[in-house]
Order: sequence, then C-alpha cells, then structure tokens
Amino acid sequence: MTASVAGLPPERLPSRGRSFVSELRKSIVGGPVVAGSVAAAQATEVLLDAIARSDGTRASVVRELFRTRVSNGILGSFSFDRNGDTSAGRITIYRIVGGAPAIFRVITPSVSLVR
Repeated sequence: MTASVAGLPPERLPSRGRSFVSELRKSIVGGPVVAGSVAAAQATEVLLDAIARSDGTRASVVRELFRTRVSNGILGSFSFDRNGDTSAGRITIYRIVGGAPAIFRVITPSVSLVR
C-alpha cells in the first residue's frame, strides 16, 4: 500500500526544521514527531508574525498573512498565493512495508495539477 502526506518527512526538512524536530523529540515522551506537528509550529510562527505586523483587525491580519514570505523557516522557504495556498508544494509518498511506513519518494507536483 502507498499513502501520501503533504510536506516533507521530518528527516528531510532543512536544517532549521531538523533542529526544531530534534528539540521537540526531547520534549515528547513515548512518541515520534509527526509532520503535522512541525507544520503546526510553522503555521503558528507565520500567524503570530502576521498578527504582530497587522493593525489588529481581522482584515489586516489576513492581508499580512498573504504578504508573508518565509525564508529558511522550519519548513524551508515559501510564500502564499492570492488564494492562500503555499508555494511549498512537496508531497511525501510512503510505502507501507511490514506494517510500517517507509519513504518511497518525495515529489513536487506541477502547480497546473491543482488548479
């Protein structure tokens, strides 16, 4: 069986992301670091930065979110398009082997596939 997950697996993140995963792993007892927690951390950083740059209104926060350009973040470098989608379009394909996921391939689909 194969399964896909949006984003990079923790071990293939850029250096800042791998450092984050290493620190998070130290604070988790009895469980692995999952990609969703890494993405949630990056999303939190992006949102807090947008709030700090805003005038405090909801509309201003949204404008600032859409203007966000992340350089060397936890997930790497990315921005948002006019629809709020990110330019970080990587997808990890896992193959389930012996009941455990193994990275099969990391792909970056063409933007034209998601329009």
